[in-house]
Amino acid sequence: LRAYRFMLKGLREVEKECQQLNIIFHLLLGKAENVLPKFVEDNKVGTIITDFSPLRVPRQWVDNVGKKITKIPVVQ
Repeated sequence: LRAYRFMLKGLREVEKECQQLNIIFHLLLGKAENVLPKFVEDNKVGTIITDFSPLRVPRQWVDNVGKKITKIPVVQ
């Protein structure tokens, strides 16, 4: 749980920085491959940009999203 508290604190900081730059910040709950396709469709998203991770599991998450969302770029 400590790691999640740390992550959520960091996301709050990212949200504040985005607000200062007039960038809309969304935090979605669930597996990305399940929640992102509907979000992309509903919000007319043009590109998905993710953090880069060289680790196998996070790379697989991005690959799974890319397989379900084929009409727009998914960029690390």
